[in-house]
Amino acid sequence: MAIVLLGSACGPNMEALKWRASHDLNCEEDKLVLTPLDEEGDKWGLRGCDRDAAYTWSSDSGTREWVMVKKPTDSSPAGTSSAAP
Repeated sequence: MAIVLLGSACGPNMEALKWRASHDLNCEEDKLVLTPLDEEGDKWGLRGCDRDAAYTWSSDSGTREWVMVKKPTDSSPAGTSSAAP
């Protein structure tokens, strides 16, 4: 008898991350750029539609899920410039 475990036994679900980030950043999934922030693949930065955020794969709530660790910010050149004209 073979038993197949799904869900929390699996690694991070990248499709769920893209879906969540697309809603958080108000940006279509195909416009998102993902950047790994650690070697394990549990922390990712996402950028799209002139906004960015960061997420970690966590089980703090008792369920494995993507948790935002850096709120969306404007990443456009005009939005990040702090120099006075």
